[in-house]
Amino acid sequence: RALLFRLLSAPSCRRMATPHTDGQVGEEFLGQENKDKDKDKGNEEYAKGNYQEAVKAWGRSLQSVRYILDKGLYDHNLEQRDEVYAMELRLCLNMAQGHMKLGEWGNAISMADKALARDERNAKALYRKASALVQLLSFPEAVEVLECLLEVEPQNAAAKAMLAECRRNETLSARKAKRMSQRIFSAMATERDPRVPLGRLESILSTARTAPSLANRILSELPQRCQSLLYAGLAAGRRFWRMIAQRARRRLEDWGLFGGHGRGSSARGPGETPPGVVKESKAD
Repeated sequence: RALLFRLLSAPSCRRMATPHTDGQVGEEFLGQENKDKDKDKGNEEYAKGNYQEAVKAWGRSLQSVRYILDKGLYDHNLEQRDEVYAMELRLCLNMAQGHMKLGEWGNAISMADKALARDERNAKALYRKASALVQLLSFPEAVEVLECLLEVEPQNAAAKAMLAECRRNETLSARKAKRMSQRIFSAMATERDPRVPLGRLESILSTARTAPSLANRILSELPQRCQSLLYAGLAAGRRFWRMIAQRARRRLEDWGLFGGHGRGSSARGPGETPPGVVKESKAD
């Protein structure tokens, strides 16, 4: 217990530093003699811009404070216990500010919540939580936190400006979400299971939707189709008349009216008897 008391009484643990919202760190010393010598490690690093080291230093101090509270070392002394509670609150606020500087919005919200668990009306904790929620685009939650802050500090100009901006962004986000949901439901309505046959109304609507594109395609292909049909008709006509001419020629050849001889007859020399004619034999 004596060692823990010395730890709590050390300047690094006894000092209560609270970064302001404008990023400047202010130190509050309990001992006037050491205010220019002993600076809190976390505050020093924060002032240098080493936010990661500042958060680590504040985290170590917070662990020591929680150890004292968990052990109940000051339950018999309410004044000292309240002092430890105040130190815990300020360390949580410092860590929330440090996480915000690092862009760790979730950790900042977590530390602000821990500060609010100790003091639910703490203006700094409410403001830093709202700021982190805005960065996460959680505008409805940020509006609720800012409304609580304005109940505590009705004249807080920064909170009023942030609240107005959050309400505008909340409205825009709601409109975008509505449009997005309408697109999603519209796409779901047009998609259907291909295994399910179309009903009569669906078939008519499907035909009506595809009719303009189908008509456009047919009209664009009409000249080529007409040309193809014309060429096919001419080719068929040529084949037909060629076949008729061939048959007529063969018939004329059979009749002996084409080429000088009938088909199947052969050239005969002088004195030869045509086929089918009986040649008279001379008498013995």
